Amino acid sequence: GILGLAFPEISVFKAPTLLESLNAQKQLDVPQFGLKLAYPSELSLGGINFDLIDADTLVWTPVTQKGFWQIGLEDITVNGVPATTAKSAIIDTGS
Repeated sequence: GILGLAFPEISVFKAPTLLESLNAQKQLDVPQFGLKLAYPSELSLGGINFDLIDADTLVWTPVTQKGFWQIGLEDITVNGVPATTAKSAIIDTGS
C-alpha cells in the first residue's frame, strides 16, 4: 500500500511500518491506529478517536497470523443466512 500498514513480514524490503517507526521514535502514546472508512475518512495514529465509536461495542481481536491483518472469524451472515465457512479473514483497507 501507499502508506504501508501491513506487517514487515510481507514487505518486499522487510522495512518497518510507519507505525513501528513512529513507535520506536517514541512519537506515539500507544502503538495503535484507528480507521474511519466512511466519508469523511480518518486515520488516527497513536490511538483511536473515541468520538467516532461507541466504546461499549468495541471488540479487540488478536491478529492470528502476522503478515496481513489476519483474524479469527466466527461467522458472516447476510440476511441471517451464513455467507461463508471460512474460519479466518484478512482486514484490508486497500483496493
